[in-house]
Amino acid sequence: FLDSDEMNVTGGVVPENVILTDFRDLEGYAITEPCVSMMLYSLGKNPEVSNVVFESCCEASKDIGVLRLADFLSGFSFSFKSAFAKHPGRVLTRAEGGCSLSVPGLIDRLFQISGADAEQRAIYNAERENAVAISAEFDRIQFVRGKDFLSVLSYYLNEAFEFCQSLLSMHLVHSIDSYRNQPRFSRIEGFLRQ
Repeated sequence: FLDSDEMNVTGGVVPENVILTDFRDLEGYAITEPCVSMMLYSLGKNPEVSNVVFESCCEASKDIGVLRLADFLSGFSFSFKSAFAKHPGRVLTRAEGGCSLSVPGLIDRLFQISGADAEQRAIYNAERENAVAISAEFDRIQFVRGKDFLSVLSYYLNEAFEFCQSLLSMHLVHSIDSYRNQPRFSRIEGFLRQ
């Protein structure tokens, strides 16, 4: 059972004995509006805005996922951890009901950190156009990395990533029945019960 990474959208070949996650990664199973509602409630915030917060976190995370796909397609291996995860406030803005991502700002940070030149930027921009076109053909959950989503959400909540990760894990454990309807998740569960 492995994270599908870009395989779900690029159509890569997967060995027969490997089962990929239904979404982009294992954490994707917990990226739900009820989970965000529970986290807001747990932190004493208004859970009635959970849908708006969830949508904004998904959109920002999908945008990051599209940039990651462009990175994969171009073969550059940018450090998203340095450009985004370590300092999300450099490219995210808190707003009423969520966060918004500066896509140009994140691209600039990726290139600053990597030291890539103008020619490489042109290649990346072409692959970014391809990635945007690919993303239009799939559900956004295929582009949202769990850790990116959690980084955006923890920035919005003004809480440490690790703390939000613990809350997410508790939600996943207590809500296991809601995840059993995912095809590959239920397949793994059936395999483990044998």
